[in-house]
Amino acid sequence: MAQTATALRNTSFLPRSISSTSTWDDDTWRFDLTRPGVTDSSRTIDWTFELPDGSRFTDPTWRTLRDTVKCFLWSLRIDPPAGKRRLGPGSLISIFNQMRVLVCWMVSEGYDSFNQLDADAAARFMATLRERPGRKGEALSLATRAGYLSTLSRLHAQREKLVDGVPDDLRRFLGERGPRLPRLDRQGR
Repeated sequence: MAQTATALRNTSFLPRSISSTSTWDDDTWRFDLTRPGVTDSSRTIDWTFELPDGSRFTDPTWRTLRDTVKCFLWSLRIDPPAGKRRLGPGSLISIFNQMRVLVCWMVSEGYDSFNQLDADAAARFMATLRERPGRKGEALSLATRAGYLSTLSRLHAQREKLVDGVPDDLRRFLGERGPRLPRLDRQGR
């Protein structure tokens, strides 16, 4: 693909097609995943999710934040961080699910842009995750929280490619999070 995330940031040039059935501006992105047993929800990104204040992520108030999340996900697809592979639709959907939790937390805390997500805010978000119940009502596993940490790391790595990127200060938080997991940082190999 000739498009780069930098082009997405610096111009209004956005991909028209996300898949054979979805376009950039659609409220729902459906990816072309045809493996047997793939459900509609496991191949779909639904941008219309409800936020803690009762609004929808597709409401005009959230356009900049929504466009930033879209550009972030698409940048992982077409222009990943140095040394990282391009992500497929399944990985993008997983990261979207984490981003949805992050966005909901941001809205509940009064944040309306990623440039407000500094080291202190990231620490509060991760502390909230420690208290958040998982599917079985128990605390989220360490592996699940590590996934969120990985997504924050990706958001930081892609910040220069986004109109509303996170501040560089987020690096301080990422550096303080104890030993790095090799799976989370393949550049260390």
